[in-house]
Order: sequence, then structure tokens, then C-alpha cells
Amino acid sequence: MKKFYLLKNWDNYIIEVNHQVFTHELFETNLNKFWSEIVESKINEDQHIWLLFRLQWSNNQFATVGNLQKLNIEDKDYILNYILEEMIDRGEYYKEQSIISLTFSYGIRDGRALEKIVSTNVEYQNYYHHKLPITVNPLEYGKLIEQIGKKYIIQLNTTNVLILNERENENFIRLFRKGEFMFEFKDLKIDNNSFIRTILDQKYTFKNSKLISTEIISAHGYIKIYPLYEDTNSIKLTENLPLYQQLRKLIKI
Repeated sequence: MKKFYLLKNWDNYIIEVNHQVFTHELFETNLNKFWSEIVESKINEDQHIWLLFRLQWSNNQFATVGNLQKLNIEDKDYILNYILEEMIDRGEYYKEQSIISLTFSYGIRDGRALEKIVSTNVEYQNYYHHKLPITVNPLEYGKLIEQIGKKYIIQLNTTNVLILNERENENFIRLFRKGEFMFEFKDLKIDNNSFIRTILDQKYTFKNSKLISTEIISAHGYIKIYPLYEDTNSIKLTENLPLYQQLRKLIKI
């Protein structure tokens, strides 16, 4: 159901963009302008803003992106990620249409809004349009909602929830977006600095929070390895050998 808001004591901050298409850089640049000229100059620590973001297409029609957001002065990174994720969800049409203006409709309200969670300590892997934390610590994947034994329910961001089951050195994770199951993956801890993430037929090896190699396992049991940089401490497998032969070499049978 579409939500409607009574725009009482609201203002519009309109930025003309001269027939451009939506990009990360376009939005971030103009969000910074809005935040500097409006948010940081007009509200204090004991106030917050209500914000709606709209695009105006070249045919003069408007499109509202996302729902009403209640933001504190420190929530710029939160709203940046929120709008970018909403644009990704809306598909290629929204990213290919010519835009003539960006509109930030806002109202200043007294009091603080609820705190937003924006992680600054954990690196992320971009898997298609999903940002997956590079970690094997269940408490670092996002905001913990509930824990029952070794099962964790984790809020990854505003729309995504993870269900994580921890078993010895492995985490089995299912990702849900807006209540719908999207995909699952497994994280296998190698040591305190390294782990392997498996999603479908792809394996990603991380060391010191950096991706060092990717692997694709075909239906015929072959492995192709794509190292991202030279690591003399890594075990290198031979490309296109049958899987059982590579495993024999690995354990020196």
C-alpha cells in the first residue's frame, strides 16, 4: 500500500542536474550539498529532519525514492546507502532515464530520531548489489536482533536480515530482503586472519579482510582459480585439474 504524508511545515531543496542519469557520484555530490547547506546549518543536536527524496524525469514526472526517513545530523552515510539500495531495487529503468532535477523535501522536527546503525569497522564484499560483511564473527555481521544458542538473527541494513547458524568453524547464513529469501552462503574459518566464503559455485578467499582469490567450481568437478595478487604463503592449485586430483595434491596423498 502506498503511503501518503501530510507535508506540513515542509520545504523543498531542489537541485537541477541538466538531463543526467542517476549515478552514485551524482547523488552523493548533491546529497553533500543538501547536507551542508540545510542539515548542518539549520538543525542542532536536539533536532532531526523528516526527509523524502524525489527524482524529476525529463518528461516532468516525479518519482519518490524510498519511504519517509527521520534523520539526525550524523545520519548522512545512512541515507546515502539507503537511497542507493532503493535505486538498485528499482532496476535499470530508474538508472537509465534522463533526470532534470533532484528534490530533497524536508521538515525540521524537535527531538532526536532513533539511532541508525552504520558500521565503520567492517569491510564489505559487493556481491551483485548486496554488501556482505567480510568477517566470520557473528556479532560483526550487523545489528544483533536475537540470539538463541548458536543461531543469530542479524539486521544487516534497513532492508536485509541474516539468519546465521554457527557450527564449529563454519557459519551457514541465509539472507532475506524485505522478508523474502534471496540466497544463502557459507563462511569457513581457516585461521584468525583467513576464511573462505562459498556462494553457489563460487568461492572467495579472504585474508586480513582483503579478497585474495576467487574460485569457480564447474559441474564437472573442475576448479578455476583467479588469484588477485601474488601471495607466497598461499597454496596454489593447478587450473583445470579434476577436483579429486587437486585435493590429493593438497593433502599429499
